[in-house]
Amino acid sequence: MSIEKAIFSYLTNFPGVKDLIGTRLYPLEIPQTGTLPAVIYESMGRNSINSQSGDSNLAKSTIRFTAWAEDYDGERVIIDALDIALNGYQGMMGGLYIQGCFTRQAGEDLNVPTDLIGRVIEGDFWHGKR
Repeated sequence: MSIEKAIFSYLTNFPGVKDLIGTRLYPLEIPQTGTLPAVIYESMGRNSINSQSGDSNLAKSTIRFTAWAEDYDGERVIIDALDIALNGYQGMMGGLYIQGCFTRQAGEDLNVPTDLIGRVIEGDFWHGKR
């Protein structure tokens, strides 16, 4: 299972997040028919971790989440829920074992056509490659 599918499965079933966005968790952009509030996610990269003896079968994937809502307070509540769901998480996420996830809030994103400001949080996910 890919890290993105694992995250989707986990977050859309996590009570604090599910109550706010349901399944409105989209890769890269909100569809034209999508409604707010919603969250988009994008991969910011993946690094393989090697040891002196070679491949460790461990990877670190960085995923950026941007929360979009009708108002600034709505975005803040979603970011807080994502932080609670992800920061310090260790265990199964879908079919993928996460050895650890650590988040950092990364500021804001302006969508010029809509004048909406999105709140951003990034997570580093340490997981097996296979």
